[in-house]
Amino acid sequence: MEKIRQIISQLSEKMKPLAGKLAKAFSAMAVFLYKHKIIASISVVILFLVCSVVAVANHYLNKINYVPSDQPTKIYTELETTQVRLGTGELVYINFSQINPDGSYTLADGRIYYSDGSVRNKDGSLVFVDGSYITADGLAIMSDGTTLYPDGTLVFQNGSYIAMSGMKVDEKGYVTFGDGSVLHLSAFLIDTNGRVIIKDPAPDINAGNNYTSDNSGIVVGPGFTDPNTVQTTTPAQQDDDDSIIQSIKDTDTEVKDKLEQNDKLIEENAHNNEIWYSDDVMNVLLMGIDNGSKNFPYGRSDAMIVVSINKKTKKVKLVSFGRAAYVAIDGYPNTRLNHAHGYGGPALAIKTIEDNYKIRIDNYVSTTFSAFQELIDAIGGVDINLNSAEAKALKSKLIANGYEYNGKGTYRLNGPMALEYVRLRKIDSDRDRTQRQRNVLTAIANQAKSMNVFELNVLLNKVLPFITTDLSKMEIVSQLANAPSYISNGFEQHVLPHKSSALTLIDNFEVVLVDWADEVAYTHKLFYKDVTPKYYTR
Repeated sequence: MEKIRQIISQLSEKMKPLAGKLAKAFSAMAVFLYKHKIIASISVVILFLVCSVVAVANHYLNKINYVPSDQPTKIYTELETTQVRLGTGELVYINFSQINPDGSYTLADGRIYYSDGSVRNKDGSLVFVDGSYITADGLAIMSDGTTLYPDGTLVFQNGSYIAMSGMKVDEKGYVTFGDGSVLHLSAFLIDTNGRVIIKDPAPDINAGNNYTSDNSGIVVGPGFTDPNTVQTTTPAQQDDDDSIIQSIKDTDTEVKDKLEQNDKLIEENAHNNEIWYSDDVMNVLLMGIDNGSKNFPYGRSDAMIVVSINKKTKKVKLVSFGRAAYVAIDGYPNTRLNHAHGYGGPALAIKTIEDNYKIRIDNYVSTTFSAFQELIDAIGGVDINLNSAEAKALKSKLIANGYEYNGKGTYRLNGPMALEYVRLRKIDSDRDRTQRQRNVLTAIANQAKSMNVFELNVLLNKVLPFITTDLSKMEIVSQLANAPSYISNGFEQHVLPHKSSALTLIDNFEVVLVDWADEVAYTHKLFYKDVTPKYYTR
Protein backbone atom coordinates (compact mmCIF):
# COMPACT_ATOMS: atom_id res chain seq x y z
CA MET A 1 0.00 0.00 0.00
CA GLU A 2 2.89 2.29 0.92
CA LYS A 3 4.39 1.55 -2.48
CA ILE A 4 1.23 2.75 -4.24
CA ARG A 5 1.17 6.00 -2.27
CA GLN A 6 4.75 6.67 -3.28
CA ILE A 7 3.94 6.15 -6.99
CA ILE A 8 0.90 8.48 -6.84
CA SER A 9 3.00 11.13 -5.05
CA GLN A 10 5.69 10.94 -7.72
CA LEU A 11 3.12 11.26 -10.56
CA SER A 12 1.51 14.24 -8.80
CA GLU A 13 4.84 16.04 -8.64
CA LYS A 14 5.43 15.40 -12.36
CA MET A 15 1.89 16.63 -13.37
CA LYS A 16 2.17 19.97 -11.55
CA PRO A 17 4.05 21.73 -14.40
CA LEU A 18 1.55 20.36 -17.05
CA ALA A 19 -1.46 21.45 -14.98
CA GLY A 20 0.02 24.89 -14.65
CA LYS A 21 0.47 25.18 -18.39
CA LEU A 22 -3.12 24.04 -19.07
CA ALA A 23 -4.48 26.54 -16.58
CA LYS A 24 -2.56 29.36 -18.25
CA ALA A 25 -3.84 28.24 -21.70
CA PHE A 26 -7.52 28.19 -20.63
CA SER A 27 -7.08 31.54 -18.92
CA ALA A 28 -5.60 33.07 -22.07
CA MET A 29 -8.44 31.62 -24.18
CA ALA A 30 -11.05 33.03 -21.81
CA VAL A 31 -9.46 36.47 -21.99
CA PHE A 32 -9.37 36.26 -25.85
CA LEU A 33 -13.01 35.20 -26.13
CA TYR A 34 -14.06 37.98 -23.75
CA LYS A 35 -12.21 40.60 -25.79
CA HIS A 36 -13.43 39.19 -29.17
CA LYS A 37 -17.02 38.10 -28.43
CA ILE A 38 -18.39 38.87 -31.96
CA ILE A 39 -15.68 36.85 -33.76
CA ALA A 40 -16.24 33.94 -31.40
CA SER A 41 -20.03 33.94 -32.03
CA ILE A 42 -19.65 34.02 -35.81
CA SER A 43 -17.15 31.16 -35.65
CA VAL A 44 -19.58 29.00 -33.70
CA VAL A 45 -22.41 29.69 -36.21
CA ILE A 46 -20.17 28.87 -39.19
CA LEU A 47 -19.05 25.64 -37.51
CA PHE A 48 -22.71 24.66 -36.94
CA LEU A 49 -23.71 25.36 -40.56
CA VAL A 50 -20.79 23.38 -41.94
CA CYS A 51 -21.67 20.41 -39.76
CA SER A 52 -25.36 20.61 -40.88
CA VAL A 53 -24.47 20.71 -44.58
CA VAL A 54 -22.13 17.76 -44.20
CA ALA A 55 -24.83 15.76 -42.37
CA VAL A 56 -27.52 16.44 -45.02
CA ALA A 57 -25.15 15.70 -47.89
CA ASN A 58 -24.09 12.48 -46.24
CA HIS A 59 -27.76 11.46 -45.79
CA TYR A 60 -28.67 11.84 -49.48
CA LEU A 61 -25.37 10.47 -50.74
CA ASN A 62 -26.16 7.32 -48.84
CA LYS A 63 -29.58 7.08 -50.64
CA ILE A 64 -28.15 7.33 -54.16
CA ASN A 65 -27.98 4.10 -56.15
CA TYR A 66 -25.67 3.80 -59.08
CA VAL A 67 -26.78 1.66 -61.99
CA PRO A 68 -24.18 -0.97 -62.95
CA SER A 69 -22.04 -0.07 -65.94
CA ASP A 70 -23.81 -2.59 -68.18
CA GLN A 71 -27.16 -0.81 -67.63
CA PRO A 72 -28.35 2.53 -69.09
CA THR A 73 -26.57 5.35 -67.28
CA LYS A 74 -29.01 6.78 -64.74
CA ILE A 75 -28.84 7.97 -61.14
CA TYR A 76 -32.13 7.86 -59.28
CA THR A 77 -33.53 8.02 -55.76
CA GLU A 78 -36.10 5.90 -53.98
CA LEU A 79 -38.62 8.74 -54.29
CA GLU A 80 -38.90 8.57 -58.11
CA THR A 81 -42.17 6.62 -58.25
CA THR A 82 -45.55 7.94 -59.39
CA GLN A 83 -49.01 6.62 -60.32
CA VAL A 84 -50.31 7.24 -63.85
CA ARG A 85 -53.50 6.30 -65.70
CA LEU A 86 -52.89 4.55 -68.99
CA GLY A 87 -54.89 5.41 -72.07
CA THR A 88 -56.95 2.27 -71.39
CA GLY A 89 -58.03 3.76 -68.05
CA GLU A 90 -55.91 1.41 -65.91
CA LEU A 91 -54.02 2.88 -62.94
CA VAL A 92 -50.39 1.72 -62.68
CA TYR A 93 -47.27 2.72 -60.79
CA ILE A 94 -44.29 3.94 -62.80
CA ASN A 95 -40.85 3.68 -61.20
CA PHE A 96 -38.55 6.02 -63.08
CA SER A 97 -35.66 3.76 -62.16
CA GLN A 98 -37.04 1.14 -64.53
CA ILE A 99 -36.48 3.20 -67.67
CA ASN A 100 -35.35 1.24 -70.71
CA PRO A 101 -32.89 2.35 -73.44
CA ASP A 102 -35.80 3.25 -75.79
CA GLY A 103 -37.46 5.48 -73.18
CA SER A 104 -40.14 2.98 -72.16
CA TYR A 105 -40.70 1.73 -68.61
CA THR A 106 -40.93 -1.76 -67.20
CA LEU A 107 -43.97 -2.11 -64.94
CA ALA A 108 -44.03 -4.22 -61.80
CA ASP A 109 -45.91 -7.03 -63.57
CA GLY A 110 -43.37 -7.19 -66.41
CA ARG A 111 -45.34 -5.25 -69.02
CA ILE A 112 -43.68 -2.41 -70.93
CA TYR A 113 -45.25 1.06 -70.80
CA TYR A 114 -44.52 3.64 -73.53
CA SER A 115 -44.82 7.40 -73.24
CA ASP A 116 -47.79 7.47 -75.66
CA GLY A 117 -49.80 5.29 -73.25
CA SER A 118 -49.46 2.05 -75.20
CA VAL A 119 -48.45 -1.12 -73.37
CA ARG A 120 -46.54 -4.22 -74.47
CA ASN A 121 -47.95 -7.30 -72.72
CA LYS A 122 -45.81 -10.23 -71.68
CA ASP A 123 -47.25 -12.32 -74.53
CA GLY A 124 -45.85 -9.81 -77.05
CA SER A 125 -49.13 -8.09 -77.94
CA LEU A 126 -49.07 -4.28 -78.18
CA VAL A 127 -52.11 -2.48 -76.76
CA PHE A 128 -52.87 1.12 -77.78
CA VAL A 129 -54.56 3.87 -75.79
CA ASP A 130 -58.07 3.21 -77.14
CA GLY A 131 -57.98 -0.53 -76.45
CA SER A 132 -57.06 -1.58 -79.99
CA TYR A 133 -54.09 -3.90 -80.15
CA ILE A 134 -51.81 -6.05 -82.28
CA THR A 135 -51.35 -9.67 -81.26
CA ALA A 136 -47.97 -11.38 -81.13
CA ASP A 137 -48.75 -13.15 -84.40
CA GLY A 138 -49.63 -9.94 -86.24
CA LEU A 139 -53.44 -9.75 -86.11
CA ALA A 140 -54.75 -6.21 -85.60
CA ILE A 141 -57.83 -5.87 -83.36
CA MET A 142 -59.67 -2.55 -83.51
CA SER A 143 -61.27 -1.01 -80.40
CA ASP A 144 -64.75 -2.22 -81.42
CA GLY A 145 -63.52 -5.81 -81.78
CA THR A 146 -63.15 -5.78 -85.57
CA THR A 147 -60.24 -8.01 -86.63
CA LEU A 148 -57.89 -7.00 -89.45
CA TYR A 149 -56.14 -9.97 -91.04
CA PRO A 150 -52.80 -9.74 -92.89
CA ASP A 151 -54.54 -10.17 -96.27
CA GLY A 152 -56.66 -7.05 -95.67
CA THR A 153 -59.86 -8.83 -94.61
CA LEU A 154 -61.82 -7.19 -91.79
CA VAL A 155 -64.16 -9.42 -89.78
CA PHE A 156 -66.76 -7.61 -87.67
CA GLN A 157 -68.35 -8.66 -84.38
CA ASN A 158 -71.62 -9.58 -86.11
CA GLY A 159 -69.80 -11.99 -88.47
CA SER A 160 -69.90 -9.82 -91.60
CA TYR A 161 -66.66 -9.01 -93.38
CA ILE A 162 -64.97 -6.65 -95.83
CA ALA A 163 -62.10 -7.52 -98.15
CA MET A 164 -59.92 -4.37 -98.30
CA SER A 165 -57.29 -4.95 -100.96
CA GLY A 166 -53.88 -3.50 -100.22
CA MET A 167 -54.53 -2.76 -96.55
CA LYS A 168 -51.56 -3.51 -94.27
CA VAL A 169 -50.66 -2.74 -90.67
CA ASP A 170 -47.11 -2.41 -89.33
CA GLU A 171 -45.76 -3.45 -85.93
CA LYS A 172 -46.38 0.04 -84.49
CA GLY A 173 -50.06 0.08 -85.42
CA TYR A 174 -49.98 2.27 -88.53
CA VAL A 175 -52.37 1.05 -91.23
CA THR A 176 -51.56 1.69 -94.88
CA PHE A 177 -54.54 1.58 -97.28
CA GLY A 178 -54.52 0.59 -100.91
CA ASP A 179 -54.30 4.23 -102.03
CA GLY A 180 -51.20 4.87 -99.89
CA SER A 181 -52.99 6.80 -97.14
CA VAL A 182 -51.94 6.07 -93.57
CA LEU A 183 -53.95 6.01 -90.34
CA HIS A 184 -53.06 4.70 -86.90
CA LEU A 185 -55.15 1.76 -85.70
CA SER A 186 -56.40 3.82 -82.75
CA ALA A 187 -57.60 6.72 -84.93
CA PHE A 188 -60.48 5.18 -86.84
CA LEU A 189 -63.16 2.54 -87.26
CA ILE A 190 -64.57 1.00 -90.43
CA ASP A 191 -68.26 0.28 -90.90
CA THR A 192 -69.55 -2.67 -92.87
CA ASN A 193 -70.10 -0.46 -95.91
CA GLY A 194 -66.38 0.25 -96.14
CA ARG A 195 -66.47 3.79 -94.74
CA VAL A 196 -63.55 4.94 -92.60
CA ILE A 197 -64.78 6.84 -89.54
CA ILE A 198 -62.31 9.07 -87.71
CA LYS A 199 -62.76 8.98 -83.95
CA ASP A 200 -63.76 12.15 -82.16
CA PRO A 201 -61.54 13.50 -80.83
CA ALA A 202 -59.01 12.15 -83.29
CA PRO A 203 -55.66 11.09 -81.77
CA ASP A 204 -52.66 13.30 -82.39
CA ILE A 205 -51.24 11.08 -85.12
CA ASN A 206 -50.91 11.05 -88.90
CA ALA A 207 -54.40 10.70 -90.35
CA GLY A 208 -53.31 10.84 -93.98
CA ASN A 209 -53.79 13.63 -96.49
CA ASN A 210 -55.92 11.90 -99.13
CA TYR A 211 -59.12 11.77 -97.09
CA THR A 212 -61.97 14.27 -96.97
CA SER A 213 -64.28 14.58 -93.97
CA ASP A 214 -67.77 15.93 -93.38
CA ASN A 215 -69.19 17.09 -90.05
CA SER A 216 -70.24 13.56 -89.11
CA GLY A 217 -66.63 12.42 -88.92
CA ILE A 218 -67.04 10.01 -91.85
CA VAL A 219 -63.96 9.97 -94.00
CA VAL A 220 -64.12 8.64 -97.54
CA GLY A 221 -60.89 7.71 -99.30
CA PRO A 222 -60.14 6.76 -102.91
CA GLY A 223 -61.11 3.18 -103.70
CA PHE A 224 -63.62 2.65 -100.91
CA THR A 225 -66.65 3.06 -103.16
CA ASP A 226 -65.35 0.75 -105.88
CA PRO A 227 -67.47 -2.44 -105.74
CA ASN A 228 -64.50 -4.40 -107.06
CA THR A 229 -62.46 -3.60 -103.96
CA VAL A 230 -65.19 -3.68 -101.30
CA GLN A 231 -67.14 -6.84 -100.58
CA THR A 232 -69.75 -6.85 -97.83
CA THR A 233 -72.24 -9.27 -96.34
CA THR A 234 -74.84 -8.61 -93.65
CA PRO A 235 -75.22 -4.84 -93.02
CA ALA A 236 -74.26 -3.42 -89.65
CA GLN A 237 -76.84 -3.06 -86.88
CA GLN A 238 -78.02 0.54 -86.83
CA ASP A 239 -78.62 0.65 -83.09
CA ASP A 240 -77.55 -1.13 -79.94
CA ASP A 241 -80.98 -2.80 -79.77
CA ASP A 242 -82.02 -5.91 -81.67
CA SER A 243 -85.50 -4.58 -82.49
CA ILE A 244 -86.63 -3.74 -86.02
CA ILE A 245 -86.22 -0.06 -86.89
CA GLN A 246 -89.07 1.69 -88.66
CA SER A 247 -88.37 5.13 -90.12
CA ILE A 248 -91.20 7.64 -90.00
CA LYS A 249 -90.09 8.91 -93.41
CA ASP A 250 -90.42 5.48 -95.00
CA THR A 251 -93.48 4.08 -93.25
CA ASP A 252 -96.98 3.79 -94.65
CA THR A 253 -100.03 5.82 -93.67
CA GLU A 254 -101.09 3.29 -91.05
CA VAL A 255 -97.83 3.61 -89.12
CA LYS A 256 -97.84 7.42 -89.39
CA ASP A 257 -101.35 7.46 -87.99
CA LYS A 258 -100.12 5.28 -85.13
CA LEU A 259 -97.38 7.80 -84.35
CA GLU A 260 -99.83 10.67 -84.32
CA GLN A 261 -102.14 8.72 -82.04
CA ASN A 262 -99.22 7.96 -79.71
CA ASP A 263 -98.43 11.67 -79.40
CA LYS A 264 -102.05 12.28 -78.35
CA LEU A 265 -101.86 9.51 -75.73
CA ILE A 266 -98.61 10.94 -74.38
CA GLU A 267 -100.19 14.36 -74.05
CA GLU A 268 -103.26 12.98 -72.27
CA ASN A 269 -101.11 10.99 -69.86
CA ALA A 270 -98.82 13.92 -69.11
CA HIS A 271 -101.80 16.18 -68.35
CA ASN A 272 -102.96 13.75 -65.67
CA ASN A 273 -101.21 15.36 -62.70
CA GLU A 274 -101.83 12.58 -60.18
CA ILE A 275 -98.51 11.31 -58.81
CA TRP A 276 -98.76 8.15 -56.69
CA TYR A 277 -96.65 7.40 -53.62
CA SER A 278 -96.53 5.55 -50.30
CA ASP A 279 -94.73 6.46 -47.11
CA ASP A 280 -93.80 2.77 -46.88
CA VAL A 281 -91.94 2.90 -50.21
CA MET A 282 -88.77 4.89 -50.90
CA ASN A 283 -87.81 5.31 -54.56
CA VAL A 284 -84.23 6.37 -55.30
CA LEU A 285 -83.29 7.04 -58.91
CA LEU A 286 -79.76 5.97 -59.87
CA MET A 287 -78.36 7.50 -63.06
CA GLY A 288 -75.20 7.03 -65.11
CA ILE A 289 -74.52 10.23 -67.03
CA ASP A 290 -72.55 10.59 -70.27
CA ASN A 291 -70.12 13.42 -70.96
CA GLY A 292 -72.66 15.83 -72.41
CA SER A 293 -72.64 17.85 -75.63
CA LYS A 294 -73.85 21.12 -77.10
CA ASN A 295 -77.42 19.80 -77.41
CA PHE A 296 -77.35 18.00 -74.05
CA PRO A 297 -75.28 20.19 -71.71
CA TYR A 298 -76.12 18.18 -68.57
CA GLY A 299 -75.29 14.84 -70.17
CA ARG A 300 -77.85 12.18 -71.09
CA SER A 301 -78.76 9.49 -68.56
CA ASP A 302 -77.30 6.40 -70.18
CA ALA A 303 -78.49 4.26 -67.27
CA MET A 304 -81.61 4.82 -65.14
CA ILE A 305 -82.47 2.41 -62.32
CA VAL A 306 -84.95 3.07 -59.53
CA VAL A 307 -84.05 1.31 -56.30
CA SER A 308 -87.46 0.86 -54.70
CA ILE A 309 -87.18 0.07 -50.97
CA ASN A 310 -90.30 -1.33 -49.32
CA LYS A 311 -89.99 -0.57 -45.61
CA LYS A 312 -92.97 -2.76 -44.80
CA THR A 313 -91.87 -5.97 -46.52
CA LYS A 314 -88.10 -5.27 -46.29
CA LYS A 315 -87.80 -6.02 -50.00
CA VAL A 316 -85.82 -4.11 -52.62
CA LYS A 317 -86.67 -3.88 -56.31
CA LEU A 318 -84.26 -2.76 -59.02
CA VAL A 319 -86.34 -1.30 -61.85
CA SER A 320 -84.55 -0.24 -65.03
CA PHE A 321 -86.14 2.48 -67.13
CA GLY A 322 -85.46 2.08 -70.85
CA ARG A 323 -83.66 5.14 -72.16
CA ALA A 324 -85.44 5.00 -75.53
CA ALA A 325 -89.00 5.22 -74.15
CA TYR A 326 -90.90 7.90 -76.08
CA VAL A 327 -92.04 10.36 -73.40
CA ALA A 328 -93.31 13.86 -72.75
CA ILE A 329 -90.61 16.22 -71.42
CA ASP A 330 -91.83 19.48 -69.91
CA GLY A 331 -90.84 22.37 -72.18
CA TYR A 332 -89.49 20.18 -74.98
CA PRO A 333 -90.90 18.09 -77.86
CA ASN A 334 -91.70 14.43 -77.16
CA THR A 335 -88.51 12.37 -77.37
CA ARG A 336 -86.38 9.74 -75.63
CA LEU A 337 -86.47 9.49 -71.84
CA ASN A 338 -82.68 9.82 -71.46
CA HIS A 339 -82.76 13.27 -73.12
CA ALA A 340 -84.52 14.77 -70.09
CA HIS A 341 -81.36 14.82 -67.96
CA GLY A 342 -79.40 16.19 -70.90
CA TYR A 343 -81.80 19.12 -71.16
CA GLY A 344 -82.33 19.96 -67.49
CA GLY A 345 -80.25 17.76 -65.18
CA PRO A 346 -81.60 15.63 -62.29
CA ALA A 347 -84.65 17.82 -61.62
CA LEU A 348 -86.03 17.45 -65.15
CA ALA A 349 -85.12 13.75 -65.29
CA ILE A 350 -87.12 13.11 -62.08
CA LYS A 351 -90.06 15.23 -63.24
CA THR A 352 -90.13 13.39 -66.57
CA ILE A 353 -90.34 9.97 -64.91
CA GLU A 354 -93.02 11.23 -62.55
CA ASP A 355 -95.02 12.90 -65.34
CA ASN A 356 -95.04 9.80 -67.53
CA TYR A 357 -94.95 6.84 -65.14
CA LYS A 358 -96.96 8.55 -62.37
CA ILE A 359 -94.82 7.44 -59.43
CA ARG A 360 -92.98 9.63 -56.93
CA ILE A 361 -89.19 9.71 -57.01
CA ASP A 362 -87.96 10.54 -53.50
CA ASN A 363 -84.25 11.02 -54.11
CA TYR A 364 -81.58 10.57 -56.74
CA VAL A 365 -77.94 9.47 -57.00
CA SER A 366 -75.93 10.06 -60.18
CA THR A 367 -72.42 9.48 -61.37
CA THR A 368 -70.54 10.32 -64.55
CA PHE A 369 -68.69 7.76 -66.66
CA SER A 370 -65.29 8.84 -65.34
CA ALA A 371 -66.51 8.96 -61.72
CA PHE A 372 -68.08 5.51 -62.14
CA GLN A 373 -64.67 4.10 -63.05
CA GLU A 374 -63.09 5.73 -60.01
CA LEU A 375 -65.90 4.45 -57.80
CA ILE A 376 -65.44 0.84 -58.92
CA ASP A 377 -61.66 1.11 -58.47
CA ALA A 378 -62.19 2.59 -54.99
CA ILE A 379 -64.10 -0.49 -53.82
CA GLY A 380 -61.57 -2.87 -55.37
CA GLY A 381 -63.51 -3.89 -58.49
CA VAL A 382 -66.59 -6.10 -58.94
CA ASP A 383 -66.97 -9.79 -59.75
CA ILE A 384 -69.00 -10.24 -62.94
CA ASN A 385 -69.83 -13.48 -64.75
CA LEU A 386 -69.45 -12.88 -68.49
CA ASN A 387 -71.35 -15.06 -70.92
CA SER A 388 -69.72 -16.15 -74.17
CA ALA A 389 -71.02 -13.20 -76.23
CA GLU A 390 -70.02 -10.65 -73.58
CA ALA A 391 -66.56 -12.15 -73.16
CA LYS A 392 -65.98 -12.17 -76.91
CA ALA A 393 -67.15 -8.56 -77.28
CA LEU A 394 -64.93 -7.40 -74.41
CA LYS A 395 -61.88 -9.47 -75.40
CA SER A 396 -59.84 -6.55 -76.74
CA LYS A 397 -60.61 -4.42 -73.69
CA LEU A 398 -59.82 -7.24 -71.28
CA ILE A 399 -56.44 -7.80 -72.89
CA ALA A 400 -55.82 -4.04 -72.98
CA ASN A 401 -56.39 -3.91 -69.23
CA GLY A 402 -53.97 -6.74 -68.51
CA TYR A 403 -56.50 -9.53 -68.00
CA GLU A 404 -55.81 -13.12 -68.96
CA TYR A 405 -58.57 -13.89 -71.44
CA ASN A 406 -60.28 -17.21 -70.75
CA GLY A 407 -63.57 -16.84 -72.59
CA LYS A 408 -66.79 -16.94 -70.58
CA GLY A 409 -66.50 -17.00 -66.81
CA THR A 410 -66.12 -14.74 -63.78
CA TYR A 411 -63.78 -11.75 -63.99
CA ARG A 412 -63.05 -9.16 -61.32
CA LEU A 413 -63.62 -6.04 -63.37
CA ASN A 414 -61.81 -2.81 -62.54
CA GLY A 415 -63.35 0.61 -63.17
CA PRO A 416 -62.64 0.91 -66.92
CA MET A 417 -63.74 -2.65 -67.59
CA ALA A 418 -66.92 -2.29 -65.53
CA LEU A 419 -67.81 0.77 -67.61
CA GLU A 420 -67.19 -1.15 -70.84
CA TYR A 421 -69.39 -3.94 -69.50
CA VAL A 422 -72.41 -1.80 -68.58
CA ARG A 423 -72.20 0.12 -71.89
CA LEU A 424 -71.72 -3.00 -74.02
CA ARG A 425 -73.94 -2.86 -77.09
CA LYS A 426 -74.69 -4.54 -80.42
CA ILE A 427 -74.42 -8.10 -79.12
CA ASP A 428 -78.01 -8.24 -77.85
CA SER A 429 -80.90 -5.95 -76.90
CA ASP A 430 -81.07 -2.80 -74.83
CA ARG A 431 -83.04 -4.79 -72.24
CA ASP A 432 -80.05 -7.10 -71.88
CA ARG A 433 -77.90 -4.01 -71.49
CA THR A 434 -80.00 -2.86 -68.53
CA GLN A 435 -79.47 -6.31 -67.03
CA ARG A 436 -75.72 -5.75 -67.13
CA GLN A 437 -76.20 -2.47 -65.30
CA ARG A 438 -78.19 -4.23 -62.60
CA ASN A 439 -75.56 -6.96 -62.43
CA VAL A 440 -72.97 -4.39 -61.37
CA LEU A 441 -75.30 -2.99 -58.70
CA THR A 442 -75.93 -6.52 -57.43
CA ALA A 443 -72.19 -7.25 -57.37
CA ILE A 444 -71.59 -4.14 -55.27
CA ALA A 445 -74.40 -5.18 -52.92
CA ASN A 446 -72.95 -8.68 -52.60
CA GLN A 447 -69.67 -7.18 -51.44
CA ALA A 448 -71.53 -5.19 -48.81
CA LYS A 449 -73.72 -8.10 -47.68
CA SER A 450 -71.27 -9.41 -45.08
CA MET A 451 -70.14 -6.00 -43.82
CA ASN A 452 -71.01 -4.59 -40.42
CA VAL A 453 -72.14 -0.99 -39.93
CA PHE A 454 -68.58 0.24 -39.40
CA GLU A 455 -67.36 -1.44 -42.58
CA LEU A 456 -70.36 -0.09 -44.52
CA ASN A 457 -69.47 3.39 -43.32
CA VAL A 458 -65.91 2.92 -44.61
CA LEU A 459 -67.36 1.80 -47.97
CA LEU A 460 -69.66 4.82 -47.98
CA ASN A 461 -66.73 7.19 -47.48
CA LYS A 462 -65.03 5.61 -50.50
CA VAL A 463 -68.11 6.00 -52.68
CA LEU A 464 -69.32 9.49 -51.73
CA PRO A 465 -66.59 11.45 -53.57
CA PHE A 466 -67.73 9.95 -56.88
CA ILE A 467 -71.47 10.56 -56.75
CA THR A 468 -73.91 13.48 -56.85
CA THR A 469 -77.04 13.18 -54.71
CA ASP A 470 -79.72 15.15 -52.92
CA LEU A 471 -79.34 12.85 -49.91
CA SER A 472 -77.22 14.17 -47.05
CA LYS A 473 -74.52 11.96 -45.61
CA MET A 474 -76.47 11.83 -42.35
CA GLU A 475 -79.55 10.53 -44.22
CA ILE A 476 -77.46 7.85 -45.90
CA VAL A 477 -75.72 6.85 -42.67
CA SER A 478 -79.08 6.57 -40.89
CA GLN A 479 -80.03 3.84 -43.38
CA LEU A 480 -76.83 1.83 -42.98
CA ALA A 481 -78.11 -0.12 -39.98
CA ASN A 482 -80.97 -1.51 -42.11
CA ALA A 483 -78.84 -2.18 -45.18
CA PRO A 484 -77.68 -5.76 -44.32
CA SER A 485 -81.26 -6.99 -43.75
CA TYR A 486 -82.46 -5.47 -47.03
CA ILE A 487 -79.50 -6.81 -49.00
CA SER A 488 -79.76 -10.31 -47.53
CA ASN A 489 -83.27 -10.71 -49.00
CA GLY A 490 -81.95 -10.29 -52.53
CA PHE A 491 -83.39 -8.03 -55.23
CA GLU A 492 -86.38 -8.29 -57.51
CA GLN A 493 -85.44 -7.04 -60.98
CA HIS A 494 -87.71 -5.47 -63.58
CA VAL A 495 -87.58 -3.40 -66.79
CA LEU A 496 -89.90 -0.60 -67.94
CA PRO A 497 -91.54 -0.35 -70.43
CA HIS A 498 -92.64 -3.87 -69.49
CA LYS A 499 -93.48 -4.78 -73.09
CA SER A 500 -90.77 -4.84 -75.76
CA SER A 501 -91.69 -3.19 -79.04
CA ALA A 502 -90.06 -2.13 -82.29
CA LEU A 503 -87.88 0.95 -82.42
CA THR A 504 -89.17 3.87 -84.47
CA LEU A 505 -86.90 6.51 -85.97
CA ILE A 506 -88.17 10.01 -85.18
CA ASP A 507 -86.05 13.13 -85.75
CA ASN A 508 -82.98 10.91 -86.15
CA PHE A 509 -83.52 9.33 -82.72
CA GLU A 510 -84.72 5.77 -82.20
CA VAL A 511 -87.58 5.55 -79.71
CA VAL A 512 -89.86 2.92 -78.19
CA LEU A 513 -93.56 3.73 -78.43
CA VAL A 514 -95.47 2.99 -75.25
CA ASP A 515 -99.13 2.26 -74.47
CA TRP A 516 -99.22 4.62 -71.50
CA ALA A 517 -102.57 3.57 -70.06
CA ASP A 518 -101.33 -0.01 -69.81
CA GLU A 519 -97.85 1.06 -68.71
CA VAL A 520 -99.03 3.28 -65.85
CA ALA A 521 -101.35 0.56 -64.52
CA TYR A 522 -98.49 -1.97 -64.60
CA THR A 523 -96.06 0.48 -62.95
CA HIS A 524 -98.42 1.24 -60.04
CA LYS A 525 -98.89 -2.46 -59.38
CA LEU A 526 -95.14 -3.05 -59.60
CA PHE A 527 -94.17 -0.37 -57.08
CA TYR A 528 -97.14 -0.42 -54.67
CA LYS A 529 -98.39 -4.02 -54.73
CA ASP A 530 -97.89 -4.65 -50.99
CA VAL A 531 -98.94 -1.24 -49.65
CA THR A 532 -101.86 1.14 -49.86
CA PRO A 533 -100.73 4.01 -52.11
CA LYS A 534 -101.97 7.60 -52.14
CA TYR A 535 -101.57 10.31 -54.69
CA TYR A 536 -101.07 14.03 -54.81
CA THR A 537 -101.83 16.48 -57.60
CA ARG A 538 -99.13 18.80 -58.90
